[in-house]
Amino acid sequence: ATWTGSLRTQLLEMASVDEVAIAEGTSGIPEAAISVLHIVRGIANEEHVKEEMQRQQREEPEEELKQLYDSEIEEVDARISLAVSALESELLQMKKRLSEGAEGEEAPAGHDDIEARNAILELTPGVGGQEAALFAGELFDMYERFCEAQGWRFEVDSRTEAIGGGLQSCNVKIVDPSSGAGDPNGDCESGGHRVQRIPETERKGRMQTSSAVVVVMPIYIAKKSSGPGGQSVNSANQAVRLLHIPTGVSVFCATSQSQYENRIMAMDMLRTKLLQQELQTRYEYENKQRKEQKGTGDRSDKIRTYNFQRDEVIDHRLGKGSEAGVLGANDVLFGNGLQALLNEHRARARSDRLEDIADKLYSIYKNNTA
Repeated sequence: ATWTGSLRTQLLEMASVDEVAIAEGTSGIPEAAISVLHIVRGIANEEHVKEEMQRQQREEPEEELKQLYDSEIEEVDARISLAVSALESELLQMKKRLSEGAEGEEAPAGHDDIEARNAILELTPGVGGQEAALFAGELFDMYERFCEAQGWRFEVDSRTEAIGGGLQSCNVKIVDPSSGAGDPNGDCESGGHRVQRIPETERKGRMQTSSAVVVVMPIYIAKKSSGPGGQSVNSANQAVRLLHIPTGVSVFCATSQSQYENRIMAMDMLRTKLLQQELQTRYEYENKQRKEQKGTGDRSDKIRTYNFQRDEVIDHRLGKGSEAGVLGANDVLFGNGLQALLNEHRARARSDRLEDIADKLYSIYKNNTA
Protein backbone atom coordinates (compact mmCIF):
# COMPACT_ATOMS: atom_id res chain seq x y z
CA ALA A 1 0.00 0.00 0.00
CA THR A 2 3.06 2.28 0.20
CA TRP A 3 3.55 2.72 -3.57
CA THR A 4 0.33 4.72 -4.03
CA GLY A 5 -1.09 8.21 -3.77
CA SER A 6 1.00 11.35 -3.51
CA LEU A 7 4.18 9.42 -2.65
CA ARG A 8 4.07 7.60 -5.99
CA THR A 9 3.12 10.72 -7.98
CA GLN A 10 5.83 12.91 -6.45
CA LEU A 11 8.63 10.38 -6.77
CA LEU A 12 7.73 9.53 -10.36
CA GLU A 13 7.78 13.23 -11.27
CA MET A 14 11.27 13.64 -9.82
CA ALA A 15 12.45 10.40 -11.44
CA SER A 16 11.45 11.77 -14.86
CA VAL A 17 14.01 14.58 -14.58
CA ASP A 18 16.86 14.35 -17.10
CA GLU A 19 19.71 12.30 -15.63
CA VAL A 20 22.34 14.55 -17.23
CA ALA A 21 20.90 17.55 -15.39
CA ILE A 22 20.94 15.56 -12.15
CA ALA A 23 24.58 14.61 -12.66
CA GLU A 24 25.49 18.25 -13.39
CA GLY A 25 23.61 19.42 -10.29
CA THR A 26 21.23 21.69 -12.24
CA SER A 27 18.02 19.69 -11.83
CA GLY A 28 17.05 20.80 -8.35
CA ILE A 29 17.09 17.19 -7.14
CA PRO A 30 18.79 16.89 -3.73
CA GLU A 31 21.90 14.73 -3.77
CA ALA A 32 20.42 12.60 -0.98
CA ALA A 33 17.57 11.59 -3.32
CA ILE A 34 19.62 10.23 -6.21
CA SER A 35 19.69 6.66 -4.86
CA VAL A 36 15.95 6.83 -4.16
CA LEU A 37 15.15 7.95 -7.70
CA HIS A 38 17.30 5.14 -9.10
CA ILE A 39 15.01 2.65 -7.36
CA VAL A 40 11.91 4.56 -8.51
CA ARG A 41 13.02 4.31 -12.16
CA GLY A 42 13.45 0.57 -11.71
CA ILE A 43 9.91 0.27 -10.32
CA ALA A 44 8.53 2.36 -13.19
CA ASN A 45 10.27 0.14 -15.75
CA GLU A 46 8.85 -3.00 -14.14
CA GLU A 47 5.37 -1.48 -14.13
CA HIS A 48 5.73 -0.73 -17.85
CA VAL A 49 6.75 -4.36 -18.48
CA LYS A 50 3.71 -5.54 -16.53
CA GLU A 51 1.34 -3.28 -18.45
CA GLU A 52 2.72 -4.55 -21.76
CA MET A 53 2.28 -8.18 -20.66
CA GLN A 54 -1.29 -7.50 -19.58
CA ARG A 55 -2.02 -5.87 -22.96
CA GLN A 56 -0.63 -8.86 -24.83
CA GLN A 57 -2.62 -11.21 -22.60
CA ARG A 58 -5.86 -9.39 -23.36
CA GLU A 59 -5.17 -9.51 -27.10
CA GLU A 60 -4.19 -13.19 -27.13
CA PRO A 61 -7.07 -15.18 -28.75
CA GLU A 62 -5.98 -18.61 -27.44
CA GLU A 63 -7.15 -19.21 -23.85
CA GLU A 64 -4.31 -21.64 -23.07
CA LEU A 65 -1.71 -19.12 -24.21
CA LYS A 66 -3.40 -16.42 -22.13
CA GLN A 67 -2.82 -18.47 -19.00
CA LEU A 68 0.92 -18.60 -19.70
CA TYR A 69 1.13 -14.88 -19.04
CA ASP A 70 -0.10 -15.31 -15.44
CA SER A 71 3.16 -16.74 -14.09
CA GLU A 72 5.23 -14.09 -15.89
CA ILE A 73 3.07 -11.32 -14.46
CA GLU A 74 3.46 -12.83 -10.98
CA GLU A 75 7.24 -12.73 -11.36
CA VAL A 76 7.08 -9.05 -12.28
CA ASP A 77 4.85 -8.37 -9.26
CA ALA A 78 7.42 -10.07 -7.05
CA ARG A 79 10.21 -7.87 -8.45
CA ILE A 80 8.10 -4.76 -7.91
CA SER A 81 7.40 -5.81 -4.32
CA LEU A 82 11.11 -6.25 -3.61
CA ALA A 83 11.90 -2.89 -5.18
CA VAL A 84 9.22 -1.13 -3.13
CA SER A 85 10.68 -2.64 0.05
CA ALA A 86 14.11 -1.34 -0.96
CA LEU A 87 12.56 2.07 -1.65
CA GLU A 88 11.00 2.18 1.82
CA SER A 89 14.33 1.35 3.47
CA GLU A 90 16.14 3.99 1.44
CA LEU A 91 13.57 6.67 2.30
CA LEU A 92 13.80 5.88 6.02
CA GLN A 93 17.59 6.05 5.91
CA MET A 94 17.58 9.52 4.42
CA LYS A 95 15.04 10.92 6.92
CA LYS A 96 17.67 12.53 9.14
CA ARG A 97 19.20 14.45 6.23
CA LEU A 98 15.79 15.68 5.07
CA SER A 99 14.85 16.72 8.63
CA GLU A 100 17.45 19.49 8.71
CA GLY A 101 15.81 22.87 9.08
CA ALA A 102 15.46 25.17 6.09
CA GLU A 103 17.74 28.18 5.68
CA GLY A 104 20.00 27.22 8.54
CA GLU A 105 17.21 26.79 11.07
CA GLU A 106 18.17 24.15 13.56
CA ALA A 107 15.68 21.33 13.83
CA PRO A 108 14.88 20.14 17.35
CA ALA A 109 16.02 16.74 18.49
CA GLY A 110 13.71 13.90 17.55
CA HIS A 111 13.46 10.21 16.72
CA ASP A 112 16.80 10.21 14.92
CA ASP A 113 18.61 11.30 18.09
CA ILE A 114 17.08 8.81 20.52
CA GLU A 115 16.36 5.14 20.87
CA ALA A 116 13.16 3.59 22.18
CA ARG A 117 13.80 1.65 25.36
CA ASN A 118 10.68 -0.22 26.43
CA ALA A 119 7.60 1.54 27.86
CA ILE A 120 5.64 2.58 30.93
CA LEU A 121 1.96 1.59 31.09
CA GLU A 122 -0.60 3.35 33.30
CA LEU A 123 -4.23 2.31 33.71
CA THR A 124 -7.08 4.06 35.54
CA PRO A 125 -10.90 3.65 35.47
CA GLY A 126 -12.93 6.31 33.70
CA VAL A 127 -16.67 6.87 34.02
CA GLY A 128 -18.89 4.01 35.06
CA GLY A 129 -18.11 3.38 38.72
CA GLN A 130 -17.54 -0.25 39.64
CA GLU A 131 -17.97 -1.47 36.07
CA ALA A 132 -15.22 0.93 34.95
CA ALA A 133 -12.87 -0.49 37.60
CA LEU A 134 -13.63 -4.04 36.45
CA PHE A 135 -13.02 -3.03 32.83
CA ALA A 136 -9.67 -1.45 33.78
CA GLY A 137 -8.71 -4.73 35.46
CA GLU A 138 -9.59 -6.66 32.32
CA LEU A 139 -7.47 -4.32 30.21
CA PHE A 140 -4.60 -4.93 32.64
CA ASP A 141 -4.97 -8.69 32.12
CA MET A 142 -5.19 -8.19 28.33
CA TYR A 143 -1.91 -6.28 28.20
CA GLU A 144 -0.19 -8.72 30.55
CA ARG A 145 -1.28 -11.66 28.38
CA PHE A 146 -0.16 -9.86 25.23
CA CYS A 147 3.28 -9.09 26.69
CA GLU A 148 3.75 -12.71 27.74
CA ALA A 149 2.94 -13.83 24.19
CA GLN A 150 5.58 -11.40 22.85
CA GLY A 151 8.21 -12.57 25.33
CA TRP A 152 8.28 -9.18 27.09
CA ARG A 153 8.57 -8.72 30.84
CA PHE A 154 5.53 -7.18 32.52
CA GLU A 155 6.99 -5.56 35.64
CA VAL A 156 4.31 -4.16 37.96
CA ASP A 157 5.73 -1.16 39.83
CA SER A 158 2.43 -0.40 41.59
CA ARG A 159 -1.14 -1.68 41.54
CA THR A 160 -4.13 -0.52 43.60
CA GLU A 161 -7.23 -2.70 43.69
CA ALA A 162 -10.65 -1.04 43.60
CA ILE A 163 -13.12 -1.63 46.42
CA GLY A 164 -15.47 -4.36 45.21
CA GLY A 165 -13.04 -5.69 42.62
CA GLY A 166 -11.27 -4.41 39.56
CA LEU A 167 -8.44 -1.92 39.25
CA GLN A 168 -8.13 1.55 40.72
CA SER A 169 -4.72 2.37 39.25
CA CYS A 170 -1.48 0.75 38.15
CA ASN A 171 2.00 1.56 36.88
CA VAL A 172 3.77 -1.11 34.83
CA LYS A 173 7.13 -1.22 33.07
CA ILE A 174 7.15 -3.26 29.86
CA VAL A 175 10.59 -4.62 28.98
CA ASP A 176 11.81 -6.46 25.89
CA PRO A 177 14.76 -8.52 27.21
CA SER A 178 15.76 -9.86 23.80
CA SER A 179 17.65 -6.76 22.70
CA GLY A 180 17.76 -4.37 25.61
CA ALA A 181 16.18 -1.80 23.33
CA GLY A 182 12.72 -3.16 22.87
CA ASP A 183 9.89 -1.48 21.03
CA PRO A 184 6.60 -2.45 22.71
CA ASN A 185 4.70 -0.51 20.00
CA GLY A 186 1.92 0.26 22.43
CA ASP A 187 1.76 4.04 22.13
CA CYS A 188 -1.29 3.65 19.87
CA GLU A 189 -3.11 2.25 22.90
CA SER A 190 -3.04 5.58 24.75
CA GLY A 191 -6.48 7.14 25.17
CA GLY A 192 -9.98 6.33 26.28
CA HIS A 193 -11.23 2.74 25.94
CA ARG A 194 -15.00 2.27 26.10
CA VAL A 195 -16.92 -0.90 26.93
CA GLN A 196 -20.62 -1.51 26.25
CA ARG A 197 -22.19 -4.51 27.96
CA ILE A 198 -24.66 -5.63 30.59
CA PRO A 199 -22.90 -5.66 33.99
CA GLU A 200 -23.22 -8.78 36.13
CA THR A 201 -24.84 -6.67 38.84
CA GLU A 202 -27.50 -5.28 36.47
CA ARG A 203 -30.80 -6.99 37.31
CA LYS A 204 -32.94 -5.40 34.61
CA GLY A 205 -30.65 -6.38 31.75
CA ARG A 206 -29.76 -2.83 30.73
CA MET A 207 -26.56 -2.24 28.81
CA GLN A 208 -24.09 0.12 30.43
CA THR A 209 -21.31 2.17 28.88
CA SER A 210 -18.13 2.48 30.94
CA SER A 211 -14.59 3.53 30.20
CA ALA A 212 -10.97 3.29 31.24
CA VAL A 213 -7.96 5.45 30.43
CA VAL A 214 -4.73 3.93 29.08
CA VAL A 215 -1.43 5.81 28.98
CA VAL A 216 1.62 4.26 27.30
CA MET A 217 4.86 6.27 27.42
CA PRO A 218 7.85 4.83 25.56
CA ILE A 219 11.05 5.02 27.60
CA TYR A 220 13.74 6.74 25.59
CA ILE A 221 17.48 6.85 26.05
CA ALA A 222 19.52 9.62 24.43
CA LYS A 223 22.18 8.32 22.04
CA LYS A 224 24.46 11.17 23.13
CA SER A 225 25.29 11.91 26.76
CA SER A 226 24.38 15.56 26.21
CA GLY A 227 20.74 14.67 25.58
CA PRO A 228 17.80 15.68 27.80
CA GLY A 229 17.85 14.12 31.24
CA GLY A 230 21.59 13.59 31.24
CA GLN A 231 22.42 16.94 32.80
CA SER A 232 21.21 19.53 35.34
CA VAL A 233 19.63 16.86 37.52
CA ASN A 234 19.51 17.65 41.23
CA SER A 235 18.96 14.59 43.44
CA ALA A 236 20.72 15.82 46.56
CA ASN A 237 17.63 16.08 48.76
CA GLN A 238 16.34 12.54 48.36
CA ALA A 239 17.72 9.56 46.48
CA VAL A 240 14.44 8.92 44.67
CA ARG A 241 13.24 12.46 44.02
CA LEU A 242 14.78 13.90 40.87
CA LEU A 243 14.44 17.48 39.63
CA HIS A 244 15.41 18.67 36.16
CA ILE A 245 16.33 22.31 36.91
CA PRO A 246 15.96 23.87 33.41
CA THR A 247 12.39 22.60 32.94
CA GLY A 248 11.20 22.12 36.52
CA VAL A 249 10.12 18.56 35.76
CA SER A 250 10.33 16.34 38.83
CA VAL A 251 9.59 12.69 39.58
CA PHE A 252 9.29 10.65 42.75
CA CYS A 253 9.65 6.89 43.10
CA ALA A 254 9.26 4.77 46.21
CA THR A 255 8.33 1.46 44.62
CA SER A 256 11.23 -0.63 45.86
CA GLN A 257 12.75 -0.99 49.31
CA SER A 258 16.12 -0.47 47.63
CA GLN A 259 17.07 3.18 47.14
CA TYR A 260 19.37 2.14 44.30
CA GLU A 261 16.50 0.48 42.41
CA ASN A 262 14.24 3.47 43.09
CA ARG A 263 16.88 5.79 41.67
CA ILE A 264 17.10 3.72 38.48
CA MET A 265 13.32 3.71 38.06
CA ALA A 266 13.09 7.43 38.81
CA MET A 267 15.75 8.19 36.20
CA ASP A 268 13.75 6.17 33.64
CA MET A 269 10.64 8.18 34.51
CA LEU A 270 12.48 11.50 34.30
CA ARG A 271 14.12 10.70 30.97
CA THR A 272 10.76 9.61 29.61
CA LYS A 273 9.03 12.86 30.59
CA LEU A 274 11.84 15.04 29.27
CA LEU A 275 12.13 13.22 25.99
CA GLN A 276 8.37 13.20 25.50
CA GLN A 277 8.62 16.99 25.58
CA GLU A 278 11.41 16.86 23.02
CA LEU A 279 9.33 14.61 20.77
CA GLN A 280 6.37 16.98 20.97
CA THR A 281 8.65 19.89 20.04
CA ARG A 282 9.97 17.83 17.15
CA TYR A 283 6.48 16.96 15.98
CA GLU A 284 5.33 20.60 16.04
CA TYR A 285 8.40 21.60 14.03
CA GLU A 286 7.83 18.95 11.38
CA ASN A 287 4.12 19.70 11.22
CA LYS A 288 4.89 23.27 10.08
CA GLN A 289 6.92 21.92 7.17
CA ARG A 290 4.15 19.75 5.77
CA LYS A 291 2.12 20.85 2.79
CA GLU A 292 -1.04 19.45 4.25
CA GLN A 293 -2.22 19.36 7.81
CA LYS A 294 -2.16 15.72 8.93
CA GLY A 295 -3.52 16.19 12.44
CA THR A 296 -1.90 16.47 15.85
CA GLY A 297 -1.96 12.79 16.73
CA ASP A 298 -3.63 13.50 20.06
CA ARG A 299 -5.94 10.76 21.32
CA SER A 300 -9.62 11.51 21.55
CA ASP A 301 -11.68 10.58 24.58
CA LYS A 302 -12.82 7.46 22.74
CA ILE A 303 -10.24 5.62 20.67
CA ARG A 304 -11.77 2.14 20.87
CA THR A 305 -15.13 0.60 21.77
CA TYR A 306 -15.63 -2.99 22.97
CA ASN A 307 -19.28 -3.82 22.31
CA PHE A 308 -20.22 -7.19 23.82
CA GLN A 309 -23.84 -7.09 22.67
CA ARG A 310 -22.68 -7.25 19.04
CA ASP A 311 -19.37 -8.93 19.97
CA GLU A 312 -17.27 -6.48 18.02
CA VAL A 313 -14.43 -4.03 18.59
CA ILE A 314 -14.35 -0.71 16.77
CA ASP A 315 -11.09 1.18 16.70
CA HIS A 316 -12.33 4.67 15.90
CA ARG A 317 -9.01 5.68 14.30
CA LEU A 318 -9.08 2.73 11.91
CA GLY A 319 -12.81 2.54 11.20
CA LYS A 320 -14.99 -0.48 10.43
CA GLY A 321 -13.43 -0.95 7.00
CA SER A 322 -9.91 -1.51 8.32
CA GLU A 323 -7.72 -4.35 7.07
CA ALA A 324 -7.87 -5.88 10.55
CA GLY A 325 -11.49 -6.76 9.77
CA VAL A 326 -14.26 -7.17 12.31
CA LEU A 327 -12.76 -8.38 15.57
CA GLY A 328 -14.81 -9.81 18.41
CA ALA A 329 -14.83 -8.06 21.77
CA ASN A 330 -14.19 -11.35 23.54
CA ASP A 331 -11.31 -12.18 21.21
CA VAL A 332 -9.56 -8.84 21.80
CA LEU A 333 -10.19 -8.41 25.53
CA PHE A 334 -9.87 -12.05 26.57
CA GLY A 335 -8.03 -13.65 23.64
CA ASN A 336 -5.29 -12.72 21.16
CA GLY A 337 -7.13 -10.25 18.92
CA LEU A 338 -5.11 -7.24 20.08
CA GLN A 339 -2.22 -8.26 17.81
CA ALA A 340 -4.23 -7.61 14.63
CA LEU A 341 -5.12 -4.07 15.75
CA LEU A 342 -1.54 -3.21 16.66
CA ASN A 343 -0.28 -4.60 13.35
CA GLU A 344 -2.52 -2.26 11.38
CA HIS A 345 -1.56 0.74 13.50
CA ARG A 346 2.12 -0.04 12.84
CA ALA A 347 1.50 -0.34 9.09
CA ARG A 348 -0.40 2.95 8.94
CA ALA A 349 2.21 4.77 11.02
CA ARG A 350 4.97 3.52 8.72
CA SER A 351 3.01 4.54 5.62
CA ASP A 352 2.38 8.03 7.03
CA ARG A 353 6.05 8.42 7.87
CA LEU A 354 7.12 7.44 4.37
CA GLU A 355 4.63 9.85 2.81
CA ASP A 356 5.96 12.61 5.05
CA ILE A 357 9.55 11.94 3.93
CA ALA A 358 8.55 11.93 0.26
CA ASP A 359 6.59 15.13 0.79
CA LYS A 360 9.65 16.87 2.26
CA LEU A 361 11.83 15.61 -0.55
CA TYR A 362 9.37 16.91 -3.12
CA SER A 363 9.16 20.30 -1.36
CA ILE A 364 12.95 20.66 -1.51
CA TYR A 365 12.87 19.82 -5.22
CA LYS A 366 10.12 22.37 -5.93
CA ASN A 367 11.86 25.09 -3.91
CA ASN A 368 15.10 24.47 -5.79
CA THR A 369 13.38 24.76 -9.17
CA ALA A 370 11.10 27.70 -8.33
